[in-house]
Amino acid sequence: MYKIGSYIPTSEKGANDGVAQLDASGKLLSSQVSLASTTISTDVIFTDSRATKKGLEYAGDYSATFTARSLVDKAYVDANSGGSSIYTADGTLTGDRTVDTDGNKLTIDGSGVGSNQKIFVINKPSGEALSIDEDGDFLVSGSIRNSSFFGVEANQNGYWYHGTIRSVIIGKTNTTTRTQFNQNGTLFFNSSNSEIHRIGLAGGGSGQYLTFFKTGFGTGQRFLLGGTALISTEDISLQGNTVIKGADTLGTSSALQIYDGDSTPAVLWDFRNNGDVVLNQNANFVGSTNSFYKLSIFRPINAPNYGAYYSVDLYNSINSQTEYARFGANIVTNTNGNESGLAKISAVKNGTMTSHSEFDFVDGLTINPVSTTNLLKAGTVLKVSTSSVTATVVGGGGTPLTLYRDVGANNYGVNLELALKNSSNAQTTYGKINAKIIDYTAGSEDSELSLQIMDSGTLATKLTVKNNSIVLAENLDMDNNRITNVVVNPSVNEAASSATFTINADQQSDGVLTAMSANTTIAAPTGTPVQSQSLIFRFKDDGSARTLTWNAIFRAIGITLPTTTTASKLLYVGCKYNSTDTKWDVVSVQEEA
Repeated sequence: MYKIGSYIPTSEKGANDGVAQLDASGKLLSSQVSLASTTISTDVIFTDSRATKKGLEYAGDYSATFTARSLVDKAYVDANSGGSSIYTADGTLTGDRTVDTDGNKLTIDGSGVGSNQKIFVINKPSGEALSIDEDGDFLVSGSIRNSSFFGVEANQNGYWYHGTIRSVIIGKTNTTTRTQFNQNGTLFFNSSNSEIHRIGLAGGGSGQYLTFFKTGFGTGQRFLLGGTALISTEDISLQGNTVIKGADTLGTSSALQIYDGDSTPAVLWDFRNNGDVVLNQNANFVGSTNSFYKLSIFRPINAPNYGAYYSVDLYNSINSQTEYARFGANIVTNTNGNESGLAKISAVKNGTMTSHSEFDFVDGLTINPVSTTNLLKAGTVLKVSTSSVTATVVGGGGTPLTLYRDVGANNYGVNLELALKNSSNAQTTYGKINAKIIDYTAGSEDSELSLQIMDSGTLATKLTVKNNSIVLAENLDMDNNRITNVVVNPSVNEAASSATFTINADQQSDGVLTAMSANTTIAAPTGTPVQSQSLIFRFKDDGSARTLTWNAIFRAIGITLPTTTTASKLLYVGCKYNSTDTKWDVVSVQEEA
């Protein structure tokens, strides 16, 4: 072993081991060591023991004659690598470089990169051009294309017409024949360089497209299908022969629905697969003075007695669509310039459609009888004028006017409405007399008759007469006349026990506690009592005496208000209302002996 820079005894130096200049103690006289070509068979270790360690230095620049096996110095490396190693610090290449993997794999290890950091970056003069982040995302700031702009261009910043819109171009950039895909849709540029969304029709041949123009029709964007120009100012234009097919074969399924424009849209028209049109709100057919002004039902025929009609269908008891009424017209005379017609209103009767009323300019209004008992009959039965309605008795006895309903079932009925005009000249029902079947069993029929009047804008029932009762919905004012030969049943608030006992003075005349199991407070009665109205209490405990606490509205007159019951004894307390003092005067207290 040979150590240069430390003690080397003379005895250890061989003839071919090289030459070193040493002082008397065996130390190097300088930092230079000259070696001749020799073979060294043992390890050579260089140790720099100087205060400023510079390592092994050449005496001169020998780089011109370096061989592939020469040990190079720092000056040589700096001159050929730009001064720094690209593996340890930033550096600049002075020429083209090639990495020959020679069949091996080149790996860039980014496993230690943190979140949102990049593993590989290539910069361009204006900033970052390409990078790969820790998620493996490949980020490009620019375009992926060949040098001639043909093929597919992946462009982040867009090109020409699209500013900063991200886009992909098929064809040549900035030409009039290219297809461009961007965040606003698919754009096909034709020879006029206008933007068009165009979809070819299968089997349509050359020039057959569905075309959607972005611009060219004034302000805003439009959707045009089946044509090349808008008809008016519509936003969506469907042109040509248009077919809308339902999604399935169910009759109740929708083929087309039209919604309103509210913030929460609702269906207006629902066109069903079976041809039905379902309206979800009232529909008005409004004409225009410069187009149409009527809704016509047209039948292309001109023979007398032929006609057309509007049908009203409803469900019957088995939910089968049934025609219940018709509104129509027949031809009476079809002579040009002298036409006349007959208007009809028909309704179904016992499963058969029958004309019940007709109107023409010869006979006026005719109401046809619907049965032998006649609901209404024109002529001598009913006469209507501008001042009165006159009902004439037909035949012998009976009543001048009969309201008849051809149905017999419990809770069915008929009514007579009395209508007048209000201050807004609108027809208003001011009174109604109703008759209703309670029991329609032959020989034991029962009925109910009620009287309704308008009360503050609402039709309200005030009187109901039944076979066993007369019910008033309001106070009975006899105008100081007496009611004779009558028994009035009291209205009683009755309970076994109550900690707080309250009487409704508008509805109850007596209060009864039958088995008081707790002390009781008698609260102020509710309602609006009147002068001298009577109120009687009856108390009985459950075998244990209970205390009675009276509201201050109860005032003792000539007696003492009871404050407790006597076990198992009845106690009566009689009161009269004093509206002058707003007091219930207690005038009687009686207890069972």
